[in-house]
Amino acid sequence: MRGAVALDAALAELDDSLVDLAAEREVLAARLKATSDPAVQAKIKELQAKLPKPDALAAKLQQHEQAAKAGEELTQARLLAKIAALRKLLAQVEGKSGAPPAAENSPVGKAASP
Repeated sequence: MRGAVALDAALAELDDSLVDLAAEREVLAARLKATSDPAVQAKIKELQAKLPKPDALAAKLQQHEQAAKAGEELTQARLLAKIAALRKLLAQVEGKSGAPPAAENSPVGKAASP
């Protein structure tokens, strides 16, 4: 059970990171669209390049999924449901889905507790 609590916390942290990344991308894209100043555009593109890559978050998610699959059967289904929701959010952040990533798409707290 203790491992499930730690995994829940790790998934919540990953969820926060994905939502933050999505928000930062949206803000920078809006700023880029709103300016015609080449110097400002260059700075925004530099900031965009420095954002964390979704691949790193995907690797963490994969590790968490392996841990969930190795865990207790009672908590496994709940954790895997959260992981599936995080995969959808990750796909949105990566631009693989037309739906905008947002906090309301966040899986943390949506799955029922055991």
